[in-house]
Amino acid sequence: MSDESTETAVVEQDPAATETEATETEQHDDTGGDDAARARREAKSLRDRLRATEAERDGLTGRLEAMQRAEIGRLAGEKLARGADLLEIGQTPLADLIGEDGTVNADAVTAAATTLTADRGYLRRRRFEGGADGGAGLGTTATDGPSWADVLKR
Repeated sequence: MSDESTETAVVEQDPAATETEATETEQHDDTGGDDAARARREAKSLRDRLRATEAERDGLTGRLEAMQRAEIGRLAGEKLARGADLLEIGQTPLADLIGEDGTVNADAVTAAATTLTADRGYLRRRRFEGGADGGAGLGTTATDGPSWADVLKR
């Protein structure tokens, strides 16, 4: 009967008290309680620094990609009406236009833009043809009909 009363006493013990005792026991079991706490603080500090470094890396990667896209658009704009069409409509992968050193490969951009304009001519950059008067004919004189001077003389 004494065994049963001991078991009952253990079962009736508060679970929160058991948890606190276990934590205290673990702390006392460590031969260097201060060393363990110091190691945990250092590990937390390193994790925080790692997260900050990863966030900075992700931000810089995004900025670099935006700059690469802008440069590709500028180079493709020499052949296309809108340089961004090379990546958007042509669906040319960005990696195909970047060299091994991470810089934009101008020859690859020009070749891809030329290929895109061959397939879709309406994307080609239109060059202005005509005079500075915008097609109004101000720089030409008509020789077929009467001039204003002739009209006013009548």
